[in-house]
Amino acid sequence: MNYVCVLLAAVCALAACLPAVAQPRAAQPSMRIKLSPPEAAGHPATTASLTPTPAAPLASPATHADELAAEGSRLVTIGDYAAARQAFIQALALYRQIGDRPNEAGALVALGVIHTLQGQHDAALLAYAEALALWRSLGERPMEGRTLNSLGWSYYRLGDLDRSKEAFSNSRAILRQAGLPSEERQALAGLASVHYALGEYADAVTHYEQALAIARELRDEGNELAALFALGPAYGALRQYDRAFTVYSQALHVARGRGDRRAEALALSQLGFVAGLQWRLDAGLDYYAQALALTRELRASADEAHILQSMAGIHEQMGRYRDALQLLEEALAIERGLGQADREALALRDIGSALQGLGRNEDAAQAYRSAIAAFREAGDPAGEAGSLNNLGQLYTTLGRYREAEDLLADALALARQAGVRRGEAVALSNAGSIYSSRGEYDRAEAAQQQALAIARELGDRANEATILNNLGLTYDRRGLYDRARGFYQQALAIHQELGDRLGEARSLNNLGGLADFYGRYTDALKLYQQALAVFQTLAVQSEQSAVLGNIGGVYERLGQPEQALRYYAQMLAIRERLGERPGQAVALNNIAGIQARLGRHAEALAAYQQALKVAQEVGDRLAEASILANLAAAYAELGRHADAWPPIRPRWPSAASWARALTRRFRSTTSRWSTSIKDNTSRRSRRSTRPWPFSARSATRRARRSHSRTSATSSGRWGGFSSHSTPTDRPSPSASAWPPRSPWRSSGPAWRPNARRSTQRRPKSCWSWASPPRLSPWPRPAAAARSWTSSPAAIWICARAPTPSC
Repeated sequence: MNYVCVLLAAVCALAACLPAVAQPRAAQPSMRIKLSPPEAAGHPATTASLTPTPAAPLASPATHADELAAEGSRLVTIGDYAAARQAFIQALALYRQIGDRPNEAGALVALGVIHTLQGQHDAALLAYAEALALWRSLGERPMEGRTLNSLGWSYYRLGDLDRSKEAFSNSRAILRQAGLPSEERQALAGLASVHYALGEYADAVTHYEQALAIARELRDEGNELAALFALGPAYGALRQYDRAFTVYSQALHVARGRGDRRAEALALSQLGFVAGLQWRLDAGLDYYAQALALTRELRASADEAHILQSMAGIHEQMGRYRDALQLLEEALAIERGLGQADREALALRDIGSALQGLGRNEDAAQAYRSAIAAFREAGDPAGEAGSLNNLGQLYTTLGRYREAEDLLADALALARQAGVRRGEAVALSNAGSIYSSRGEYDRAEAAQQQALAIARELGDRANEATILNNLGLTYDRRGLYDRARGFYQQALAIHQELGDRLGEARSLNNLGGLADFYGRYTDALKLYQQALAVFQTLAVQSEQSAVLGNIGGVYERLGQPEQALRYYAQMLAIRERLGERPGQAVALNNIAGIQARLGRHAEALAAYQQALKVAQEVGDRLAEASILANLAAAYAELGRHADAWPPIRPRWPSAASWARALTRRFRSTTSRWSTSIKDNTSRRSRRSTRPWPFSARSATRRARRSHSRTSATSSGRWGGFSSHSTPTDRPSPSASAWPPRSPWRSSGPAWRPNARRSTQRRPKSCWSWASPPRLSPWPRPAAAARSWTSSPAAIWICARAPTPSC
């Protein structure tokens, strides 16, 4: 049997086991093998390990060796790799015995292929290296090029990408010189895969396109399909979605021409994914539906589950959390039946996200915890880090900052352990958001600057824009509005450069919040309307409702309550349609406040009661407390003091205790204050210069006279909040930044705003001493409207936990 036949059988087996774009294993220490010709062809350690005592042949050694090689090739084709390995080891021993060096090299290549099929890449590396040395000593340049290609894949799978690139480059040069275009195409595909794994996407595209051109020239439709499917992710990584869509369309055409139903289903699925990235969500669902029908026809359960998860991702982008949850539960059932622990973990994580969108926070937390356990069991630290990140975000939403900080610290450690730099950046950015929401601005800025440096190092423009946005929010809260505007504008420019309409709309909304704060209501409305138009075009209903609430707040401050009420009603309608319970509580609370201003007290009371019920159902204690206070104030304004007391009675003992402790701290800190706080109760008619008396009882009297009301509406600023109030007490913009849930999610981006913030109202009616004024849950910046620094809320917050705002 000629060595060429042995080698061709080996190469065919290798080609069957290598995908067009393989994912390398994490880098591990591997033995260094020089690619230059060694002085001796043999490697004693390897030769000894592969050389058993040959069986006594019945025929001549050469004939028996050929028979063993033929039997080994047959065993490879039926998947009996252990027996095939033994056959080739015996053939190798005989070839060495008779001094047949070409067939010895061919048997070594065959053994390398078998080791690769068994996942023994270190052993494959040794076999290929011995074969390479033999080919070089024999002057067999084409065989040297082919073996270098196999060696490149072994290095790739061991995570040694630099040596893999060197091997593929040398292989390509030799095979091109030898005039072997088919083999050159294989080397180009390997080289492109290495560039892709290194994040060098432009170089990957160049080499994949060259491989595609050769496949088309040779009329090799199978490898043409492989090159097209490999080009799609490379274009996607460069955010060239139009080109990605084009190559997948070409792949669909080729697959249908060949009658390859599985490839057709894959092309349809990829078209759906790219359409989702382009925010052509209805088109994406249509492609996925076609792919789903094909996979069910082919009974490809694993592919079916993957498509169901991808469809759920699009429904979630559209805010259809109920539909997403139903699809994810179907996918989870399939994956559990298949025993795919890693895919099951992904489904659990996505289920947590859908439940969070529905306001079922405890169920979402349980799903995230299950996903964490599943990823840990599957040995996937990157997936575990992503789920820890999601759970940390959920806890931050619920105000459980200490637990959230611990979870994000664990996520950061795991991301660093797994070498997932993007995950490290996300964890740092999210931790910065927690620090920012607690008023720890220096820590927030440090964490977010680290995240920004990593994103820029990776060339991850999308994540860079997100982090710039979060930095803007940190400066926004700090009162450094010019710097905040600069970061928002940088984020907006990147989103526009990338064609990221969703990110562009969110940045427009943030800039609208700054204009809103400065009282430039015309500019604010213009920016909000631009953001709303984009959200409506993209059919992102949850964020539409957020901006509608912000627009309603502007009209409220402009003294147009009827117009504000119309926008709040639209916000409520969307939240009800999507089943977003937390957002419903916010919208109902805002509507109740407007109704009260218009003197429609019965309608206001009904809306407050409904908002309270929703807040209690979703377990949002902060919203519940604020709505209770507003409800009590509404009763008090009607003179129904007996009705005002029961809603707040259960919270009375803890509130009174908190107030007394706070008063003691307040009195102990007044001596350190050097700035007088002005009474700004009635700045519409007068501006008093009388120093504010430093006593808690005076603060209470101040609260009795205050008429201002702060209504909360969700903003689209990455899940932050935009506070709105009457013109007499204009607060600062957003108080919380939310990055998206795990960027590591497989089915595309889904940054969802959190539409919850408490609503405060200071009533006209008398409050007894033990009831402190209702506080904004977050400190406002020092450069905010003067009414903030002169309000009783400022006195109480600064006494409790002095911040730079004080």
